[in-house]
Amino acid sequence: RITGEEGFWSEHKYEPGTDAMMCVDHTLMHGGVEDFRRWVSFLERRSPYIDPHAQVGLAGVHQAVKLGREKGVFVLGWGDVAYPGSSPYLSLFLTLMMTEPDLVQRYMEVTTVGALSFVKAQIDAGVDGIIGGNDWCFKSGPMFSPREFSRFFVPYLRQIADMCHQNGIPYIKHLDGNTTKLLDLLIDEIHIDGHHPFEPEAGMDIVAAKKRYGDRITLMGNLECGWLLSEGKPEQVRAMARHLLKHVAPGGGYIFSSSNSIHDGVRLENLYAML
Repeated sequence: RITGEEGFWSEHKYEPGTDAMMCVDHTLMHGGVEDFRRWVSFLERRSPYIDPHAQVGLAGVHQAVKLGREKGVFVLGWGDVAYPGSSPYLSLFLTLMMTEPDLVQRYMEVTTVGALSFVKAQIDAGVDGIIGGNDWCFKSGPMFSPREFSRFFVPYLRQIADMCHQNGIPYIKHLDGNTTKLLDLLIDEIHIDGHHPFEPEAGMDIVAAKKRYGDRITLMGNLECGWLLSEGKPEQVRAMARHLLKHVAPGGGYIFSSSNSIHDGVRLENLYAML
């Protein structure tokens, strides 16, 4: 249990088997809209500058950049809008998008100010690009309509992308699930430079995306990390890798990778087959 200022708290559960820490309870789960309103007002009173506790993390960024320079590795920093996709009060947030849109807009405004200060600190540390990894799509599509996306996400994510471009580095958006309905907005209005992972299990056709968007963004991923890399056979992995390299790589603008990550469930022989 972590207790913060003005009575706000959260509870987290650590799972040793997966080395994962998940938030399982939060003040906003119990106080509803009134506590959310109090939370936004609290954030608006706080300084937008980076908390001293975060300096340890920034020291890690500096070290990663230093090692990246030495080894020729492209180092990505992190930056995204504060969508509470992994928070237990997500259902409250989604409800308030419809019932209290002005309050949600205030939340997006104040949290983006904080996000921009963190992005700028990483740019100053020398990262080669920024990636945002907050998810807001199911396998069937987004958790909200494109109309809500345009109001509550586009203006703020564009600020992060603009800061990257003003400093000469790319902005990449990781977004699991079926992102088809949001792609035009991500590319034409936010101006992302790359999109990951084009999850095949969610119906994402990366070959079709290459034909439609391949001259405007870099496509990343699509080698299925669920069943294929975890349960499939090496020859099946090789066949899919060859398919992607044949149909997506020509002309450039493709970074070959898995459809999410190389997680603990991936079989080592399948990883080697992919590589």
